[in-house]
Amino acid sequence: MSVPAAAAPRFGTAGLLLCASLALHVADEALSGFLAIYNPTVQAIRQRAPFLPLPTFTFRVWMTGLTVAVVLLSALSVPAFRGKKWLVPLA
Repeated sequence: MSVPAAAAPRFGTAGLLLCASLALHVADEALSGFLAIYNPTVQAIRQRAPFLPLPTFTFRVWMTGLTVAVVLLSALSVPAFRGKKWLVPLA
């Protein structure tokens, strides 16, 4: 099944723009020292609510995870440009 042929390019373009904005957001967080705020905040929350499973990250692990996520989401643009209907609920 496919989405209508006229909508497929818009669907693919929207997916790519979403991935580009996520990549810019990740770059902004990396350049502004996000983890220097995030990790101490998580540690303070853990002291008050130890039952919450909030992770702390090293820069390398955090950046690798987000890079993999952006690449995988970008790869979904291929079926989006082809208009695959199974992708619509995921979007």
